[in-house]
Amino acid sequence: LFLSNISVTLYSSATLIILGAFATDLVVGYYSAAEKIMMVPRQLLGVFSQAIYSKVCLLADQGYHSLEKLWRKLMPPFLVAVFLICLAMLVFSNELAHFVTGHSSKSVSFLIKLLSFVPFIVALNIQSYQTLLAYNLRVQCLSILVFASLSNILINGILSYFFGATGTVISLLITEAIISVGLYVM
Repeated sequence: LFLSNISVTLYSSATLIILGAFATDLVVGYYSAAEKIMMVPRQLLGVFSQAIYSKVCLLADQGYHSLEKLWRKLMPPFLVAVFLICLAMLVFSNELAHFVTGHSSKSVSFLIKLLSFVPFIVALNIQSYQTLLAYNLRVQCLSILVFASLSNILINGILSYFFGATGTVISLLITEAIISVGLYVM
């Protein structure tokens, strides 16, 4: 779990460093402001995950069908709520950009729009990630997260060089999709 968390922290931290190598400080600032908005719902996902993890482990011990029942009951309304939050971020991106920067910023607003559905993609992997952890498949989780982190560093390096902050957002979306698909397949 420690190494998994380090992998996620690595690609999250490397994102700004890589963008900073290819873009101006202003562009990095725009991205950072937009990322701060995206991190609010993403932090809520972390709280949700921590809150249900002990229940997930308890039900996993009782059998997969008990755990599956929890997921069928819990995930649909949760995913709808996360989707609505993401949709609100998209719709109110101009206002959020103004809130974060203190003035109207089309660049920040655009990046918020691009980042708005990252929390939804992350929410899609909660069920798979927690199920794998509950069944002690930590090595599989680690391999997916390390692969995604290394992919992010490579993809972000290429895309941020050519497309600046937009490339960084695209690399983040690709990375989160790799994690979600990898965990689901596993």
